[in-house]
Amino acid sequence: MKARLEGAVLLESASSMAGVHVVATEATSSDAAPLVYSVDTSAEGSFAIEVPAGTYNVEIGLDGWLPAFVNNID
Repeated sequence: MKARLEGAVLLESASSMAGVHVVATEATSSDAAPLVYSVDTSAEGSFAIEVPAGTYNVEIGLDGWLPAFVNNID
């Protein structure tokens, strides 16, 4: 079963939202390495990642900015 993580990034005082790196890592308690998916935002800041259904931790980052984290997204 597939799922879609999508959203938009807003950077105050930035002229463009393009190129913000969004990484979705499978939140798992098993010993196996978690699945990792990544995408960069569009000029408007939007992103979408197709992933297998499950729970994910998301990190949003751009050079020169502090990263943001959202954990346990179902």
